[in-house]
Amino acid sequence: SRISQITTFGDPSQIWEVAQNYLDVKSANRLIKKAVLNGVHFTGEQLTDMLYYVDIDVVNQALKSAALPLSEDNIWTLHGVVDDAILSEVAQKSGVSLDDECGIEETRVETAKQRRKRHREELFEGAGMTMMMDIFIDDLFGKKKQ
Repeated sequence: SRISQITTFGDPSQIWEVAQNYLDVKSANRLIKKAVLNGVHFTGEQLTDMLYYVDIDVVNQALKSAALPLSEDNIWTLHGVVDDAILSEVAQKSGVSLDDECGIEETRVETAKQRRKRHREELFEGAGMTMMMDIFIDDLFGKKKQ
């Protein structure tokens, strides 16, 4: 099959889009497994969507290498469906407690220094994305030289 010929993987959202929209369950399972084995890290939203399109053992494999942290909503959507041990580890790394069934308790506390660092990283990441979009648009439509 053509999935076995894939040697490099790009953006997880594009991989997930192909698996979700263009493949049957068996092929989607194979594509997601191969992507995970090749270092692709799916988001929490993509993992929760996977519950409806691929087998649970494939979701478990993808969850082991998910792009962390997952949101509280993502973790609670996966709770009771995926492997408890895997989800417990991911929840702990994401700062979400699974102990309180009635409510979600955030266990991570961010210091002012950590918050400033995160804000700087988000600023530079956003600026980088804007610059990349500008370059992409210029390349796509071409700059008019005078």
